[in-house]
Amino acid sequence: MRVLGIDGGGTRTRAAVLDETGRLRAFAEGASVNLDDHPPEEATRRLQDLLAELRRADPSAEAPFDAAFLGLGGVLSGRDRREARRVAHAAGLAAEDALQVHHDAYVALEGGLAGAAGILVVAGTGSNCFGRDAAGAEARCGNWGPILGDEGSGHWLGLQAIRATARAHDGRGRPGPLSEAVLAWLDLHDPEELLRRMHVNGPRRADIAAFAPTLLRLAAEGEPVARDILARGCDELARSLQVVAETLFTPTEPVPVLITGGLGADPTWREAFTAAAQDRVPMVAWRTARLPPVLGAGRLALTQAGVRVDAAVDRALRAAAEEVSG
Repeated sequence: MRVLGIDGGGTRTRAAVLDETGRLRAFAEGASVNLDDHPPEEATRRLQDLLAELRRADPSAEAPFDAAFLGLGGVLSGRDRREARRVAHAAGLAAEDALQVHHDAYVALEGGLAGAAGILVVAGTGSNCFGRDAAGAEARCGNWGPILGDEGSGHWLGLQAIRATARAHDGRGRPGPLSEAVLAWLDLHDPEELLRRMHVNGPRRADIAAFAPTLLRLAAEGEPVARDILARGCDELARSLQVVAETLFTPTEPVPVLITGGLGADPTWREAFTAAAQDRVPMVAWRTARLPPVLGAGRLALTQAGVRVDAAVDRALRAAAEEVSG
């Protein structure tokens, strides 16, 4: 038996092939297949490229698989799931009745807490808050994408930095190192060039998110505009956590919370967010992820294929986590 787990975010896609014991047979990384950013034909081609990488890692990792579970960014509505399923089926991942799609936070929570109750905060290119209680009830807050939400995410931080640069040029904000860094990053010499740079073949969402590390560095150095942007973004994301916590947990019980996504590894962002979260959810109990999201997807694929995830399978998955870390 071979099953496939896929974790697809805004920047990259990770895939793991497992056998019925939970042992990792193949692992590969590829480009993003987010359907908000790429047309179905391109996403299909990228999934097929990912399959080719898996076969290079292990020739037995051949599609179609006995089961496949995909956790994809941007998948929220029923229509989103149907479109993603069509793309996955067109790529040849698995038979239609052996193929399941959910959002990326779902597989991250499954892996991070090994199926237990808790809340996941996603802080990467985008942001999201998703939780599940002991009875299986789910709640979500956020995940509205770059136009409607993504507060506290890499894209949100980068976009706010660009907006702050425009405001500073107008006299509505404070010029300083952040504005200078934004103009240098965009290779501009005059703030008035921002309009054309952003609206005519402007940077992609992932490109804007790539400025976040610079903003975080400036915030750590005390740059006031960068610090204000970081504080506002983290408080907004902490508010999403508060909504999910109040929906699923009582005020007196611990709320297990784990953070995933690239920003969570940055000490400046993490310090700002955990402080904001503690203010809004006093019973927060921070957790470290047991499995990465791609193996959360693999765990769900095993269950889908009828495999009971017992202690032996769990040990194999934990061993696989060491192989795919990073």
